[in-house]
Amino acid sequence: ATIRDLGSKNGVRIGDVAVDVAPLHDGDEVRLGELCLTFEHHGARIDTLLRRSGEPTVRRVRQPEPELAPRAPTRQPSLLPPLLAAAAFALILAALLLT
Repeated sequence: ATIRDLGSKNGVRIGDVAVDVAPLHDGDEVRLGELCLTFEHHGARIDTLLRRSGEPTVRRVRQPEPELAPRAPTRQPSLLPPLLAAAAFALILAALLLT
């Protein structure tokens, strides 16, 4: 399993290390802001028990996940159109009241 920070405000930490992308292992403490989660990989526990008992184990090799393209920074909407509309409304209102 892999964890990926998608640009969060508080970031993602495994233990005390900040990460952007990192593999997760059984028992890792994942911190999302002030929330702390423990990753449990039940397959890893079964493999350990089988190895200790001398049983053969087989692992499936997975293809690596494709990297996500970085997101473009988001632009804040301009305040100019609403300000121009408010100014035009004020001018029209003033002209109507003065005539």
